[in-house]
Amino acid sequence: TDSISYAACKSSLDLNASAIISATASGYTAANVSRYRPMAPIIAATQSEQVMRKLALYCGVYPIKIGKLQSTDIIIESSVEAALKLGYLKNGDLTIITAGVPVGVSGITNLLKVHIVNEQKSVPK
Repeated sequence: TDSISYAACKSSLDLNASAIISATASGYTAANVSRYRPMAPIIAATQSEQVMRKLALYCGVYPIKIGKLQSTDIIIESSVEAALKLGYLKNGDLTIITAGVPVGVSGITNLLKVHIVNEQKSVPK
């Protein structure tokens, strides 16, 4: 998780990303990314209201609520869609995304993705 958090911050700086999206069950990854004080805002996507409240106290973290989802691809698309709806992102923005596989397991952040926002893409039902 520490390596992914650092890599997300470094990548966001190198690529001039609009945001870092951290899909997080416990909030640890988003809090850890915040520790590096990236220039890009950290959008923490979580299912838990309690985690959202905790993350709101961290520097540069904007928590958003997503539903309970089963796959990494759906979590990424749902997180991007929620950030678009709230105005944190716009079409064409380059973002850095962190998540974990398998889904829903705390402490397993092992995925880093560079993603360009495309609002035409819809979340599979």
